[in-house]
Amino acid sequence: MYESDENHLDPTDLVQLLWLAAPCEGASRSLAHLLAVCTECWCPEELDEEERAELAEAHFVDESLAALLWRLLAGSSPALGAKLGHLLEGCPECWRLAEPLFRPRGPRLTPDQYPELVQRFTDLTQLQRAEVARETREAPALLRRLLAEPVSRRALLVQNSARYRSAALVDALGEESRRKASRDPQAARDLAELALEIAASLDERRYGPRILEDLKALAQAYRGNAYRAAQDLVDAKDAFRKSRNHLEAGSGLVPIKAEIDSLEASLMAALRRFPEAGRLLEEARVVFRDLGEDGRLARVLVQAAKVSREAGDGEEACRLVAEALEHIDTEAEPRLLLCALQNRLVSLIDLGRFHEAEAQLAEVRTLAERLANDTDLLHVRWAEAEIAAGTGRHARAEAAYTVVRDELRAQGLLVDLGLASLQLAVVYLDEGRLDQVRPVLEEAHALLTYQGIKQDAQAARLLLAEVIRAEQISQAA
Repeated sequence: MYESDENHLDPTDLVQLLWLAAPCEGASRSLAHLLAVCTECWCPEELDEEERAELAEAHFVDESLAALLWRLLAGSSPALGAKLGHLLEGCPECWRLAEPLFRPRGPRLTPDQYPELVQRFTDLTQLQRAEVARETREAPALLRRLLAEPVSRRALLVQNSARYRSAALVDALGEESRRKASRDPQAARDLAELALEIAASLDERRYGPRILEDLKALAQAYRGNAYRAAQDLVDAKDAFRKSRNHLEAGSGLVPIKAEIDSLEASLMAALRRFPEAGRLLEEARVVFRDLGEDGRLARVLVQAAKVSREAGDGEEACRLVAEALEHIDTEAEPRLLLCALQNRLVSLIDLGRFHEAEAQLAEVRTLAERLANDTDLLHVRWAEAEIAAGTGRHARAEAAYTVVRDELRAQGLLVDLGLASLQLAVVYLDEGRLDQVRPVLEEAHALLTYQGIKQDAQAARLLLAEVIRAEQISQAA
């Protein structure tokens, strides 16, 4: 039936088509149905009669064909599209569905029409890319206009103007949410929720249902990241659960999963679930490395350093920081540089290398002051308190911890408040000040227990039990 060898599938073509079909419900089975039609593309002798009968009825339907064509056109292989057309024309029922999309000159394709089909797919791909490029160009200006408006007016603008309803703007809002999370978690959450609202309003016929699920998955992940930055870990877990549900229904594109993995890893670290955080970051690291995404790779390495440090491996954290510094664009990402340096500083403190840490403190403080992020400046003061405590300067440590705890309380950073309270309690214990340590430990235990920080909550509980026992012994004497 098919006179042109160039449009039969070779093994590489087959792998690509099967990969494209995998996330599209029903498409893999329908593709096998088409492959069985052309024995040049696939020899089905190994099928039994029952399997042949099932395949014979596994025709494409509107949704599965549209999903497969969308993924095909979003890629960069128009020739592969022609080969799909070659398969589709082998089944009259599938071809009736596909014919309007391919628009051949006659009722069936002939070998001399294949070049035209290749060109048609090329044109469609170029049109799609041009549309994506236009959206991408417009997104920064649209983002600036939205940011200039009060939060209460942004949703109204989106509802009243179609130009704000684009996938590129959803991406831009998500990235802006991530950037703002450490400085202003509430603003980050507002941006993520607006991104989610836009994603829900996009035209399914234009983007396809699975791409819309991808966008919703990303928006929920950025929303969860904002909750995590505000140390509202309960709502953060719920947002990431929703993100994973959308991701499962999405296109299966690896970079999207890697971005969500990197965001959720921060939540796992906050929950002290370090093995899970490490696994997510390793999966994201491999993807970003293979894609040549140096900026995202650097960010993941800095996150991995933080996870290693908090898991008790300060040496590995220092090694990861050194690796991250090789990939950070210090001009474009000064705050990522600061995060790397802060991780190295605190790792040295955790390793008991207080004098090395103190020698690096000035560099970190200078960069934090230049960026003027209150949360970063607070972490510098916290490091100063830890260095003072580690070098036996208890009065200085107590004064610094008092300032840190007051600011954490004012910012509503309850997990960090619990951890700082636990550290201050250790200073009081070192000085034998049992009368002051109990209320501090009770606060630490309550805060850490509520947020599900089990390991540190248990440490606070054990210390509290020791203090109560010491008080009882003192009273009995």
